[in-house]
Amino acid sequence: MKARAAFLLFSLAITLASCQKLTGPAGGQSGVVIAKDRSCQVVLPSGWHERKEEGTAVLRAGEPGETALFMILRIHKEDLADNVTLKEQGRAYMDELRDNPLYEKVMITNGPVDCSIHGLPGLQYELDGVLKEGRTKFHYIITVVKGDKSFFRLVGTLLPSSVAKYRSGVEELTKSFTELP
Repeated sequence: MKARAAFLLFSLAITLASCQKLTGPAGGQSGVVIAKDRSCQVVLPSGWHERKEEGTAVLRAGEPGETALFMILRIHKEDLADNVTLKEQGRAYMDELRDNPLYEKVMITNGPVDCSIHGLPGLQYELDGVLKEGRTKFHYIITVVKGDKSFFRLVGTLLPSSVAKYRSGVEELTKSFTELP
C-alpha cells in the first residue's frame, strides 16, 4: 500500500512539473508564439507547446515528450562590430558549440547551406555531438538568420532516436520564423 501511494505521489509530481513547463495552445492545436522580447515569432506545429524561456533564449518550444526542443537566441547588430556578415555569425556560433566544454565530439554533419526565411538570408547547419554530463547524444538543426536589427540563431535540439519523428516540426518552426518590427 505504501509503495502504491508513493508511486501515485511521484506520478502526480511528474505530471505537475510537466504542466508547469508547457504553456501555449492545448495539444493538437497550433498557434503563434511571440518572443519574450517581442523581436520575432513562430507558428507552433500541431502537438508542440511554448515553453518557459531559460537563459538567453528569447523563445522556446517543445513537443510534450521533450525529445525535441526549439529555441531562438538573438544578438543585436548594434552590439557587434560594424559590417559583421551572416557567414561570420554562422562560423562564430559553430565555433562556440565545438569549443563548449559541456559537449564533446561535436561535428558539423551538414552545412552551411544558404537559405531564405520570409525574405531574410540564412545559413543552415546540422551537428551531432555528445553532452558530457549524462553521456547523451544530440542532433542540432541550426539556422542563423540575418534580420534587419538582429542576428537570430534558430536551434532545434533532438535526440538521435527522435530525428525522424520531429525533424518536420523543427523545419516548420524554422520556416514560420518572422522578425517583428
